[in-house]
Amino acid sequence: MSTELPSSSPPAGDDHGASRRHFVAAAVTVAAAAGAASGSSSAQAQPRADVRFLNPAGMATPATYTHVVEVNGPHRTIYIAGQTGVDANGKLADGFHAQAVQVMENIKTALAAVGGSFEHVVKI
Repeated sequence: MSTELPSSSPPAGDDHGASRRHFVAAAVTVAAAAGAASGSSSAQAQPRADVRFLNPAGMATPATYTHVVEVNGPHRTIYIAGQTGVDANGKLADGFHAQAVQVMENIKTALAAVGGSFEHVVKI
């Protein structure tokens, strides 16, 4: 299967934003072509044994995502969703300071669920 990509140079006089949009459009086209070529008939992602999705006890349970994703392979990587100042009952803490403290407690809980702590964090 052959996919023709748009030219790599943006139209003359175009700004950087349009150049980025051009790049993203090309990347989406390539990704779509790769997905079509893979022969996958299902639009749903297939579960993998090396990926685990968690909503740890002590954190609010969101309806549309999980707080923690653990990926095991040659190395182990943990991804934690962006946290808000919401406690396990779904109540937003009152004020900036209380929300900041709750965010850190949520991250601590998420890390503990996979056997980690703040000393294991590489990037926030």
